[in-house]
Amino acid sequence: MTSLYKPLIFTLLLLAALHPARSQSFSNAGKEFWIPFSYHFAMNPAIGGESVSMSIYVTSNVNTSFSVEIFGLRILQPQRSITAGETVKIDIPTPTSFYLDGEKTFSDRIFHVLADDPVIVYSYISRGAQSAATVCLPVQLLGKEYYSMNFTQKSNDDFSHSYFTIIAVEDGITEVDITPSAKTSTGRPAGLPFRVTLSKGQAYQVLGYIDAIKDL
Repeated sequence: MTSLYKPLIFTLLLLAALHPARSQSFSNAGKEFWIPFSYHFAMNPAIGGESVSMSIYVTSNVNTSFSVEIFGLRILQPQRSITAGETVKIDIPTPTSFYLDGEKTFSDRIFHVLADDPVIVYSYISRGAQSAATVCLPVQLLGKEYYSMNFTQKSNDDFSHSYFTIIAVEDGITEVDITPSAKTSTGRPAGLPFRVTLSKGQAYQVLGYIDAIKDL
């Protein structure tokens, strides 16, 4: 068993920018990405998830090729070429089968992108006039310790939660210690650490308690 100190993906909701983000030597261009479609209130089963679409966008500034798989399940996009400056959209079939809809461990719902040369990847989810996008970070930028920056949800829609998502991306077992600063949707109390164990390609998602008055 390996320790919890393994690279993890920590997914935060961001507005998509259509250019590489560079700071010093860091870039969101890379050859390997792990992508969840994390919680979105519109996909709550109580709402029905109607008219929801999910997609992955891949672009590059060089001619290269890439593939996309639903890890552990099947190939979504076989190896294909992409020319410099081109953007390829991959639509996710049956979106409600692959989004992360609660506070628990998930398998067979994580998308794995592999490229021969650096590419830039975005994920996108929409329902009617509501949408969200994520700038995906490549494996080489992943770390071992994160703080989740959330905010009290004030929405016209029910089932709105703050959340964060963790993915294990290496072989073997990854152990993750989580300390919420507010009550979670499953009743885990603030300030009490708990541990989850993940295999490669598995995700764990935490949702804030719907009436929480603090950040996670």
